[in-house]
Amino acid sequence: MGNLTPLIDFLLFLRRNLEKGHSSKWSIDSFLQSAEPSDFKNELLRVQICFIQEQSLQPLLRDSKFRLRRQLWVLLEKSRAGEPILPFLLALEEDAIAAFEEKAEQQTRKLPFLMLLPLLFFQFPAFGLLILGPLLDIFLHSMK
Repeated sequence: MGNLTPLIDFLLFLRRNLEKGHSSKWSIDSFLQSAEPSDFKNELLRVQICFIQEQSLQPLLRDSKFRLRRQLWVLLEKSRAGEPILPFLLALEEDAIAAFEEKAEQQTRKLPFLMLLPLLFFQFPAFGLLILGPLLDIFLHSMK
């Protein structure tokens, strides 16, 4: 699924700028100036280069591993052709947020089992020594 937060950040940023009347190209340029380094930023740089050189985004669509990113690249391609993308962008934003919530929920479901490992390997043996230590000491003294 990839790292979703840069994608969601960009979708929100793009939506706000489109609602203000800015172009998607301007939004990409502005986002890239402030974005932290990530795989998403690298792909977005490739989109920006394709926009500048007026090339198709088809190679990027083939190379992208993530469904939501491919959908975003298709929307940006439509935007470059002059088609309105805001309704589709809102739907993509909802999908991305739902995917992010699902990923967070999956990780949350794994958390109790992951936290059980330190308990089993470190805390239970330590409690065992605390409980059995005095008994072992009494036993050793009685053996003398």
